[in-house]
Amino acid sequence: MAGADADLNMRVQEADRLRDAGRTREAADAYARALDLAPHRTDLRVQRANMLKDSGAAAQALDEYRLALDAEPDQADTWLQLGHAQKLLGRLDEALNAYRQALAHDPELEPARREMALLGDAGAQVERVERARVHGETGGLIGLVARLESLSREIAALKADLPDLTTLTALPPEAYGELRRLHDIPPPSSNQTPSPRIAVILDADCASPAGLEGLLCDLFDQRHAAWTLTAFGPSSQAEAIIRRAAATDRRVAWRQPPAAADPGAFEHELAATLDADLVLLLAQDARLHPAALAWIAWTWAETGAEACSFDEERFDPATPTALVRLIPRQPPDRHALMTAPTLGESLAATPRLLAALAPPPAGEPRAVRRSRLALDLVTRKAVAHIPLPLIARPEGADAEASAAHRRALEFVFGDQPDLIVEPAPWRPDLTRIRPRHVPADTLSVIVPTRDNLGDLERFIASLLAQAAQPDALEIVVVENAAGDQVSEVLGAFATPARLRRLGAAEPFNWSRLNNLAAATCDSQILVFANDDMCVLSPDWDAELRLALADPEVGAVGALLVYPDGLIQHAGMITGWRGATIHDGWRRAADDPGPAFRWATPRAVSAVTGAFLAVRRTEFLALGGFDAQRLPVGYSDVDLAFRLRAQGRKILWTPAVRVEHAESKSRGLDHLDPAKEARAAQERQVMAARWGEALKTDPGVSPVWATLGLPLQLLALPSAARAQAYIRKSAQSDLWRIAPPQAAHAAMD
Repeated sequence: MAGADADLNMRVQEADRLRDAGRTREAADAYARALDLAPHRTDLRVQRANMLKDSGAAAQALDEYRLALDAEPDQADTWLQLGHAQKLLGRLDEALNAYRQALAHDPELEPARREMALLGDAGAQVERVERARVHGETGGLIGLVARLESLSREIAALKADLPDLTTLTALPPEAYGELRRLHDIPPPSSNQTPSPRIAVILDADCASPAGLEGLLCDLFDQRHAAWTLTAFGPSSQAEAIIRRAAATDRRVAWRQPPAAADPGAFEHELAATLDADLVLLLAQDARLHPAALAWIAWTWAETGAEACSFDEERFDPATPTALVRLIPRQPPDRHALMTAPTLGESLAATPRLLAALAPPPAGEPRAVRRSRLALDLVTRKAVAHIPLPLIARPEGADAEASAAHRRALEFVFGDQPDLIVEPAPWRPDLTRIRPRHVPADTLSVIVPTRDNLGDLERFIASLLAQAAQPDALEIVVVENAAGDQVSEVLGAFATPARLRRLGAAEPFNWSRLNNLAAATCDSQILVFANDDMCVLSPDWDAELRLALADPEVGAVGALLVYPDGLIQHAGMITGWRGATIHDGWRRAADDPGPAFRWATPRAVSAVTGAFLAVRRTEFLALGGFDAQRLPVGYSDVDLAFRLRAQGRKILWTPAVRVEHAESKSRGLDHLDPAKEARAAQERQVMAARWGEALKTDPGVSPVWATLGLPLQLLALPSAARAQAYIRKSAQSDLWRIAPPQAAHAAMD
């Protein structure tokens, strides 16, 4: 017996030595040899699982963790490590469940709570803040982070060393009231700007007496004093309130409309004729933050923008001081605004710009009028976006916004014989405008494949079944393997579409395979697609033709969803914690997102090459994908950036929905050392080629904390960050970037 114990001790010591030396795979085998002598030792099984996980064998590690938990189910740390393994494999729902089990067995296990918060569990994030406050930590941490925001470059390294401090000051949207209790909106940081005159116009008949009294107090509290309020309407009650205020402050005035005057026409006349630099048109029952006019004034003075939009917040109608929700907008986007009311009803613009617009028709409701105004402003001029909630309205105030927006779209476009205004096929509560006649462009779908015939056959079947014009379709399958298995698959389809195989039995190079196929096509549009897909949207080909008929658009991407219905891709976000990440990742496919972000076509930084459409002539003129320096990863982002450098926009659209079993054929790079090394080199190429363009995303507001999954945690930005974003948003060509750096621009 003593000899067996000695042998076990020797094996454990050897395993520990290999573990401490970082030789994880050998350590895993050594712990297995120790387990042969002591299969009851759960601690050794967990150590083996840890070593398997650390050596890249996460799937094997799962089996060991589960065996350990079968023996000792109350071990919180084992549940934690199981969650880490699930996370490595991309099984995020299972990882969350494991972290919840860890906390159930040890409520003090902070790493589990942190992982849950980073994976988007709102309850875990709120609980972390509550626990910190109970222990007296929150105030100090928030103060430190606020101070870090205002310090200069020499402490950038300190910020990098303290990532967890920011997680404690950011909260999920569900906890917005708590966030605003902790943070107020800062005033603009510069005092050197001119002091523009801002004229606030209010249709007083649309404001409740309590709302009108509150708005007057808001105006008197403004940090920017160069304002006037002109109210109008037939309400004698509203007139009495305004005239009482005017008796003590000359900036307030009441204007009585002529008998039977249309409110919209009267408002338009006022906006165009008031002696002011800017006009602020307010929505019903709108309230103003004390810094609202200061931010609007700063934006006009610093950027020259002739119009601006802003975020809004919602309050409990019974308790106006109880803030419950943020409406975090994004830079105004023409494509999105053609579908949903993404700007809101409160807008600021110059009198000159408003005077250039046609007056509204008689009887047009205010909400419809404001939607039409937003369309006019975005079509005519760049509209700056202030990423701060300057306006507050009661919860439920925008319940009819989508219906009002559709009426505005019908008014603007409904009488044009070549256009159709209709409910959006992917979301009927929104609107879609499309030409009556779809372009007849031919499409070539290029699909590289290797030993994945089942998925390939399913994908081709879905392409054909969902196409509006299969006779204008070509499908080119690039077989990246020896033999000719694909021909048999293609031969099984009876279709007017052209189906052909292109053999390329060579080392896998995604960019080269697609370039080879593109060179053999003569269609007007190329669609690059993975083989592990299934098209879910009818008329997907017509949607791509419509999108690329817009001369501003250079490439189009689709809504990709996992088989479980969660979003995999709603466009790409660049510069998210130093990386490029999928927007909307792991959110429900029917979640419209903040300000309809995942429910409207919109410009994005890039779209994934898993399903990407581009004009063939433009693709070839750019030299195709970079097969030499970017053989697998980042070729799609690089192509998008080259298009943007030429002034094209990259459009993401939910009108095309595709199911995607991500990396099913190729595997995950981070689990293969060779693939990870190649991916690291490709990241270096992109950083050298594109520099700052890769570090930022014009479409992401600074109200989103760059922590964990994208767009899941809110943190009100500092004045400096907000101002930098506003300057960018006011640019007339927001998405255009500088050409690639010369030393790294050549394509082979």
